[in-house]
Amino acid sequence: MTANASLPQNATGFQLKRSRLTLTTLELLSLELEVIRLQLTEQAKLAPNLLHDMPVILSLEKAALPEKTCNINAIIHECERMGLRIIAIRAPAHWRPYLKTTEIAYLPTLSAQSDEPISKPQRQTVEQTTNSEPKPIHPKHVVVNKPVRSGQQVIAPEGDLIVLAPVSAGAELLAKGNIHVYGPLRGRALAGIEGNTNSGIFCLQFAAELVAIAGHYMTEMTPFQSFWQKGAHIFREGENLQILPL
Repeated sequence: MTANASLPQNATGFQLKRSRLTLTTLELLSLELEVIRLQLTEQAKLAPNLLHDMPVILSLEKAALPEKTCNINAIIHECERMGLRIIAIRAPAHWRPYLKTTEIAYLPTLSAQSDEPISKPQRQTVEQTTNSEPKPIHPKHVVVNKPVRSGQQVIAPEGDLIVLAPVSAGAELLAKGNIHVYGPLRGRALAGIEGNTNSGIFCLQFAAELVAIAGHYMTEMTPFQSFWQKGAHIFREGENLQILPL
């Protein structure tokens, strides 16, 4: 199609839609590359699978504007070398001259954003990035009745996530509340993503790559081996994750 050609009648190539995604924010408190490198390395040792292909927003809201030129690209490169995938940079407006060479989308600070109010019915809509067709079963909870494949991510941003099918290795489940899997759980499951330490993970066949509750991760599954391929309830007790049979 040439530049002057017109769109065929009734043809549709795409739609622009607003969505609500739950993303991790990497909030920089320092611009010292070596400090960032060492902390990322330590984090990778504690949770080897956590950083791999994790999409993040890089926040500069609490980082002091450098007195001299800041090589923000070096920081981005280090983050990506450790497995993070930076999809946007959120920063005050005075940071923009320092970000011209990054070729990464810029987001204004939260206080500067002017998102239009979302009405109550829209807040009950569940956004997700998988083809498994999640359906709301009441305003807060989400049910998925098809397998969640490797590379897919399903999010319940307002309540519990209930999966009535297998979850493959490489898939990711996230929920503000509890996660229930009525089948094998082989991927990642992160419950209480907004800090609810009372959230739990329930599954009929435990074989997860990673589990987390309210930001506390467990990737080393050796303590849980006696529950492997069995029904399990994972919950948080203080700073530790515990497991009980279903």
